[in-house]
Amino acid sequence: MRFVSIVRTPSTPLASQGPLALLLTALEAVVLLVNVRISSGG
Repeated sequence: MRFVSIVRTPSTPLASQGPLALLLTALEAVVLLVNVRISSGG
């Protein structure tokens, strides 16, 4: 089973986006980790 990868917005300085960009980045990292675990048979 595969998750649909999050569509990335054009890279912008974190300062311009603020905490929201940081949260989205962290969320994307979590999704990637889960995706790797599932694809590896976990």
